[in-house]
Amino acid sequence: MAWHLTYEGSLAVFVVSVTGPLSGADVIAATVRMAGHPEFQPGALVLYDFLKLDAAADPATVTSAGAFDRVFAPTARRAFVVDRTVLRRFAAGIGTFPTAGEMKVFADRAAALDWLHAGAPPGKHLI
Repeated sequence: MAWHLTYEGSLAVFVVSVTGPLSGADVIAATVRMAGHPEFQPGALVLYDFLKLDAAADPATVTSAGAFDRVFAPTARRAFVVDRTVLRRFAAGIGTFPTAGEMKVFADRAAALDWLHAGAPPGKHLI
């Protein structure tokens, strides 16, 4: 799996782009790299671009990686952009994960970015 981390300063958003299969070890490694970034704050806005993720990926792999959530505060917002064919499966998987902050699953990158900046009240929002 290839993970690519960028910080889009003009948007104040971390973008994690993923291609290929999904592994818990990769989720942990990407989270550790992000947490070590000089711009990272526990209340970060994060866009996980999973559009090129292997369609057979199991969303439980993301939520089973313990380090995934520990670096985030209740004010964090994380948006997952996935292909429409896996949208409901990812939304259901993310919905069962007790989390710090808010998470939502989208099929559209622009909608995900809008939501990250919307300032919606705390809570978990799913499709």
